[in-house]
Amino acid sequence: MKHLSADDLTQAWASVERMFAVILFNPAGEVLEANPIFLEAMGYGLEEIQGQHHRLFCEPKYAQSPAYADFWAALGQGERQHGTFRRIRKDGSEIFLYAEYAPLLDAQGQVVKVLKVAQNVSRVAENLIRQLGMSEKLIGRLMTL
Repeated sequence: MKHLSADDLTQAWASVERMFAVILFNPAGEVLEANPIFLEAMGYGLEEIQGQHHRLFCEPKYAQSPAYADFWAALGQGERQHGTFRRIRKDGSEIFLYAEYAPLLDAQGQVVKVLKVAQNVSRVAENLIRQLGMSEKLIGRLMTL
């Protein structure tokens, strides 16, 4: 947006961080930092996840899959990823996050960081389970389509 000043952009970003779960990764998928909303949603302290790989938040089977490798390869090529993602909290429970993974590029067009901005949509999944009588496994598949 060309009509925003640097101060406007700073304030806009502060608003995003007050409303959404935000986490920043290096191109290899290691956590650099995360905001309090993300940490609370996932049940971790920053010191527990900093330097850890994103796979920490995924089921082991998925983290070892070709689809997961493709996900990070696409991000490394500068392709954004978005959708509803099933992730795992520190306590082992699941959480559904509607998220945008945005590769951040340097002046040469190389990915230098990956920014994730997310919203917890687990209540939507819980409501579908309760109202429609759908199984958690089916809801998990539906929410990640």
